Amino acid sequence: AYNAGEYRILGAVLKGKTRDFWSLIQARALPTETSDYVPKFIAAMIIGENPTAYGFRQPQTYTKYYLIT
Repeated sequence: AYNAGEYRILGAVLKGKTRDFWSLIQARALPTETSDYVPKFIAAMIIGENPTAYGFRQPQTYTKYYLIT
C-alpha cells in the first residue's frame, strides 16, 4: 500500500476484481507513484542479490583501528 493506504488498495482490488498487481496497473487502478515504485523495488532486490552481474562493484572497506590509551 505504498503511498496509497490499505483502503485505497482494497478499493482497487475490489473494483478491478483481481489481486494481480500487473492487472491493476493496466487498469490504471493504482496511483502512478505506486505503479512505478513496485517494479523499481523488485529491480533493486534482483540487483542486490548479484550486483556484479549488473555492473555494480562492492565498495572497498577499510578496517578502522582504534588506539586505546
